[in-house]
Amino acid sequence: VLRHYQKEGYKWLKFLYKFRFGGILADDMGLGKTLQTLSFLRNIEKSNPSLIVVPKSLVYNWKNECEKFFPQMTLMIYEGSLAQRRLKIEQMKDFDLIVTSFDLAARDHEELEKIKFLYLVLDEAHNIKNRTTKRTGNIKKIKSQYRLAITGTPLENSLEELWSIFDFVIPGYFGSFKKFSEEYLKAPEHKERLMIELKNKITPFMLRRKKEEVLKELPNKM
Repeated sequence: VLRHYQKEGYKWLKFLYKFRFGGILADDMGLGKTLQTLSFLRNIEKSNPSLIVVPKSLVYNWKNECEKFFPQMTLMIYEGSLAQRRLKIEQMKDFDLIVTSFDLAARDHEELEKIKFLYLVLDEAHNIKNRTTKRTGNIKKIKSQYRLAITGTPLENSLEELWSIFDFVIPGYFGSFKKFSEEYLKAPEHKERLMIELKNKITPFMLRRKKEEVLKELPNKM
């Protein structure tokens, strides 16, 4: 049973899906971003598998959450030797969800580019905050109909990070990094006005709830 704010998150994801937008689910840690995402992916038409890219330490967390809440969904963990991974590539179309690590997704991007994914989801999306790294570039090359970024890290910490993640979820929305930098990073005399303008641009595509906003809905610590 989803909590009220989780239902709102689910409906927001469905809104993005309906209008073919990418987005960023940026709730605080502990508010159930994984559950909201799984609930959403469970309830859309699955023409193709979805690829979920996560830090290595979270791969089995996604598996456990899926088995706990949605055992009817089929999930593959993409890992193993080179030969094992090549075999799994051929089997992906038979699964709802594919979960792998950032390192493997970047390393095998050429093989993964051959698969038509429904969703490409990045959990802890600040792992692509550095726009110049090879890993970031390779992951952005993987093809999908829709894209979603999940992060509990406030994006306002770095405008360069904000550009890189938006370049993933809605490519071209802010233009080139050079153009974005000239508009928002190099005009200190207009900073307050520019930050309001930037906030208005990102608000429809980023959902962020803080713990204190929904604390009354959270259960007691156990």
